[in-house]
Amino acid sequence: MSSYQIKKTPKTKFINLFRTVFTLPPFEDALVALTSKSRSPLLRKFVPPNYLYKRESFRTITRENIKYKLDISNVVDHYLYFGLEDPVYTSVLETIQNAKTILDIGANIGTTSLYFASLNANAKIISFEPHPDTFKRAEENIKLNSFRNIELLNIGLGEQKAELKLYEVNENNPGMNRILAEETKLPYKIIQVDLLDKIREEKTLLLSILLK
Repeated sequence: MSSYQIKKTPKTKFINLFRTVFTLPPFEDALVALTSKSRSPLLRKFVPPNYLYKRESFRTITRENIKYKLDISNVVDHYLYFGLEDPVYTSVLETIQNAKTILDIGANIGTTSLYFASLNANAKIISFEPHPDTFKRAEENIKLNSFRNIELLNIGLGEQKAELKLYEVNENNPGMNRILAEETKLPYKIIQVDLLDKIREEKTLLLSILLK
């Protein structure tokens, strides 16, 4: 087993037998309704882990007036769907709300970009997601909403322009995709990487041409 996979203890496997009940539609809907309103640690113990769902277990939801299409077999989607995400941006809310430009590096399925857009409609949000499949998911979520200040780029950022292998080390967690120093037998996608300054220069040049 890859070191990137979740190791399930006998205790976890036993508890999961009971959690599978909440993968059934009526029970799942009831649990989502509860977890989206409460952060009770006890309530969270009933949530079926993402790996109990088949790939492409899609759900369409609205959270804080933002629409999402989520595959709850994936970690990020699963956390958002069941309301398990932590309010990690609390300490920088004022900065986000007053920013003119926001960079979302590693946009995943677009949740952070959409959240920032909902907080600051005047900011220019530039989002970078190098994995082609995850990029399409982010693009789809952005199109579900009416925000016009998000620019999504299918490219990664690095120290030099390059074409690299992005390894899919955990099929249920695209956020763990990574560039590895050594070749492995893990699946991968070829991605484009460039320097942030180079991208900024190209965009400035393009804008100057369009304004002529």
